[in-house]
Amino acid sequence: MRRAGFTLLELLLIMALLGVLLGLGAFGVDRAGPGARGLAATLGTFLTTSRDRARASGQPVLVEILPPGAEDQPARIARYVYQPAIAASFEPRWREREDLAGPVPSVADPARAAVGRVGAALDLREGGVVAVQGRGRGARATYGFSLELDVYTEALAACRLLDWPELLTVELRRDGSVVALLRADARAGAGAVQLQSEPGALEPGRWQHLRLTAAEGVASLLLNGKPAAASAASAVWPEPRGAPVLGDPQGRFSGLMDEFILWVRAREEGPAFPRGVTAQMDPPQVRFDREGRLDAQHVRPVTVQILQFDLPVDRFVVGRFAEEMQP
Repeated sequence: MRRAGFTLLELLLIMALLGVLLGLGAFGVDRAGPGARGLAATLGTFLTTSRDRARASGQPVLVEILPPGAEDQPARIARYVYQPAIAASFEPRWREREDLAGPVPSVADPARAAVGRVGAALDLREGGVVAVQGRGRGARATYGFSLELDVYTEALAACRLLDWPELLTVELRRDGSVVALLRADARAGAGAVQLQSEPGALEPGRWQHLRLTAAEGVASLLLNGKPAAASAASAVWPEPRGAPVLGDPQGRFSGLMDEFILWVRAREEGPAFPRGVTAQMDPPQVRFDREGRLDAQHVRPVTVQILQFDLPVDRFVVGRFAEEMQP
């Protein structure tokens, strides 16, 4: 008859197995390697500085994790930020820095140009074109761009307002509508995109603010801060040939222009992940708005989880205003 209970050998074997299991748990939770702990700190700092970049630039910032690449390239975190490429206020004292080039580089009388604005403006009342080269010579807009321009005209006429060779053209129609034609990169397999506002969107005799943005597969046109047109577009844009040119080459535009600002969207890559350590974000992309807050399209905070050899070892949450570590 077999007696109840365990032998000493069986008890020792059970204790050994429990020790192994407890050791694995401690390794996954309490003994995460310095690479895993360091990655959590690095990602937290990277996200915090991304918020700061959004606040400083007044432009949205997107953060995502790039998967491992070819030739055993490790995964890494990256962000897409807007960098100032060209800015022109057309003030006489900044002429050399803004590097205006063209047959009509004159500046309007400040008293006339200050209608709705402060300071001087680019005077194209006699027609002509001006290339704005600034310090952004060779500016690339591979991942997108955002440009702003103030326009003043006494009368509506079919004319060209802006041309960035091989990338975009903005025109004014007689009915007061604004048309923007964006040329996609042939390598992306996408076609050209045309945005057109409603008639009367641009009014004569007053300053008008134009903003054109193309990024993340969407192109949008805003006039005086209001959405005028939008369309799906390429996510990759061709390299422009030369500097942006303001005015109409046939002299059909007669008016003033002011405060031209061009931002180009660039990808900044962070440090590579240590071997055996990965990170997951839910959702996989984090967007910060112009004020550095978690974008409104995030209906809940973003969870970032650190894994070491596929075991979760750390996590934190990206909230609306700041990052929060979690046990």
